[in-house]
Amino acid sequence: MTTLKYNRDNLVSLLVERATFERAAVALYDAVLEAAADLDQPVVVSSIDMLRQHRDEEEEHAEWVEGLLDKLGGVPQQELANVAEREAQVLVDVVREADASGSVLPIFYALLSSELMDGEGWKLLLEVADEVDDPDAVFELKLRVAREDRHLELVREIILALAKESVMFAQDAEVVEDIEDFDPRGDGGGYLEERSRGPINIDIISTGVAGDSDAMDWTSGSGVRRGPRIIRGGGAERGGGLRRPRGSRGATPTRRT
Repeated sequence: MTTLKYNRDNLVSLLVERATFERAAVALYDAVLEAAADLDQPVVVSSIDMLRQHRDEEEEHAEWVEGLLDKLGGVPQQELANVAEREAQVLVDVVREADASGSVLPIFYALLSSELMDGEGWKLLLEVADEVDDPDAVFELKLRVAREDRHLELVREIILALAKESVMFAQDAEVVEDIEDFDPRGDGGGYLEERSRGPINIDIISTGVAGDSDAMDWTSGSGVRRGPRIIRGGGAERGGGLRRPRGSRGATPTRRT
C-alpha cells in the first residue's frame, strides 16, 4: 500500500483561509441581519429565521476548521488568509453603506458574493481531501458544501424577489399629466430644462412599462428621443401619462444617463 504524502504547512494554509473566511462570513451575516431588521419587504421578513440559521452554520464551520488546525499544527502562510480578510471587509462595508443610504439590493448582492466564494472554497477543500484519500474529511466536507449550496439558494431567491419588486411601480404612484411637471428625481430641479442642455444623471426609484404601444417624446441634448409611455392603473381610472414613483425604503435606485 502506498502512502500519499502531502505538504502539511500548505494544507494548514488552506484551512486557515477557510477559518478566516468563515469568521468573516459570520460578521457579514451579522451586518446583513442588522440591516434586514429595518426592512419591510415580505421576502426579507420571511427569510430572517433562515438567515440567522445560516449565520450560525457559518460559525459552526469556523469552529470545525479551527478544531482541525489545533490537531494538525504546522506553520501557515498568511497570504490566503489576508486575501479572505480583505474581501470580507469590503463586503461588510458595502452592507453598512447600503443600509445607511436606504438601498436594499446591494446588501444581498454583497451576501451573494460571499456565498459564491464560500462555496467554491469548500469545494476546493473537498477535492483536496478526496485526492489525498481522507474519507472522514470527505464526509464532513460534503455536509458543509451542501449547506453552502442551501445558503446560496436562499440569497438568490431573495435577490430575485427584490429585483422583480424594484422594476415594478409602487401602487400609489403619482400620475404626472403635464410633461412640464415631470420630475423623475423628485427634487424640483427642472429636469427637462436641464436635460435640454445635455446628458445628465437621474435616479429612478422604480419603473415599469405597461402593455400599451403609445409613446412619448423625450427631450435630450441631441434632439428628441422617442420612448415608451409609462402607464399604471386599470378600469375607469386608467389614464395616460407618466407615473412618477414615490421613493421608498424597499426600492432600489437605477442610474440612467
